[in-house]
Amino acid sequence: MIIVFIVLSSMWMPFRSAFDTREFNIDYLLLERARIEGEADFITSIKPILADDVASLSIYSRNEPNIFLRFLFRDWGFFTRDNEIDREGKYDYENYLHLYGEAYWRHGKIEFYHSTALFNEQRYHSVAFRFYDPLINPDFKLYTFDAQPPIGHVNLFDVRTDMSFLHYNGSFVDFAIGRFPVRLGPGFRSSLFLSGYSLPLNYVYNFRFHNRYAVFMAAYGLFPDTIKMKRFAYQRLVLKYKNLFEIGFNQGVIWAQSDPFKYINPIDLYYIVQRRGESNSDNLIGGMDISVFLKGKAKVYAEFLDDDFIVTSDLPSKYGILVGAHILNPFNIPVSDLIVEFTHINPWTYPHFYSNYESNPEVLGYPIGFWGGPGCNDFTADFFKFTDVGLNSVSGFRVGYEFLQHTQLDMRSGAGTQQPFEPNYYFDIRNSIHFYVFRKSEKLNFEGGLEATFMSGEYFKGNRMAVRFNINYLPITIHLDKLL
Repeated sequence: MIIVFIVLSSMWMPFRSAFDTREFNIDYLLLERARIEGEADFITSIKPILADDVASLSIYSRNEPNIFLRFLFRDWGFFTRDNEIDREGKYDYENYLHLYGEAYWRHGKIEFYHSTALFNEQRYHSVAFRFYDPLINPDFKLYTFDAQPPIGHVNLFDVRTDMSFLHYNGSFVDFAIGRFPVRLGPGFRSSLFLSGYSLPLNYVYNFRFHNRYAVFMAAYGLFPDTIKMKRFAYQRLVLKYKNLFEIGFNQGVIWAQSDPFKYINPIDLYYIVQRRGESNSDNLIGGMDISVFLKGKAKVYAEFLDDDFIVTSDLPSKYGILVGAHILNPFNIPVSDLIVEFTHINPWTYPHFYSNYESNPEVLGYPIGFWGGPGCNDFTADFFKFTDVGLNSVSGFRVGYEFLQHTQLDMRSGAGTQQPFEPNYYFDIRNSIHFYVFRKSEKLNFEGGLEATFMSGEYFKGNRMAVRFNINYLPITIHLDKLL
């Protein structure tokens, strides 16, 4: 029944959880289960996963029509009570009510998708959140320099386009252009190289050559940022041996002012191009990852990010490491998952102490890589229990713990800094526990629960209780293929 549900509910469309952009949605958690159990035989460390791969899990095909319009309501937000030491308690909240309009068309191997939303924002923050605060969701930040509302002179609503792309999916190659999120690597809470945490990039091209044993991916994207012509070119090669392991290699470069065609060649070596180019300010990053599958039991994985690994001077090395394990049915509890993950990001990784904003791997201050940005340690343990997995619905609960230790650095700390200082890892220390319930059906998708955070760093002290929710409901689908 799990496989049937996956096939009937998954498409080459959103893969991020809108409740917490640092993790997969429930479809991808189920896909990982299928891969560990040996029922899936495709590469899972490049997301979104192709719809044809998902459909290959059983004789069933996707139940979406070839042409449709869809409208749905969505409500996302949180309510919090903060009690900081030596300060009066305060309340914060955010609430976003959306009306989404989706359009989809598929003809043979070509598909088009567009999603735009009207939304109303209600929020109050007594103090500004840090960019890595667990309550931050970059998708819902308003960035506009136009004081004029979309209609009239009253701020009743605003508009946003989450995704809009054209995709060709062939037998051995697929090609996409447009706006959509991408995640590379096996990490659950996040990934180091490209995590899909920030706003999606606008792709000039994004293609994959693939077969049962390997995938080569190359992409050229523009940042939706205030910096003119800020760009990202990257490549990924993944090798797979049967259902035992995957090993991946990444290289990428962020640049702005120099020749826009400098890294246009999708199979070039960026390091050589940069050294022979007109500017040395381009920011090169790379890394590798490995996933080992213990059939029917677990997946263990690790990632390494190399931003600038220095061994010949006293300057800081800039790198990140991530290790994790995804265990099926722990403690003999049926249809459950335990995912444990640890991440260390060295200070000055991503922004560099001598860099400017133009080459930073961030969109409007939020990293495209690991969600915590530079200078942090993060440990998480999450237990998922599915109480119902059926043809048209799935439900369950999640309970977890997170330890976060963060320096005072953010994604723009490097600008104007002449010499690196030693960041303080005790600047912000947070211990969080959370309990969420979830349900997904044809008419209602719901995630919600409680989160308690205890802050004991040198700068932040106190505790916070939060109620969080994400609801999608009353979808109305117009099957145009039945009308045409």
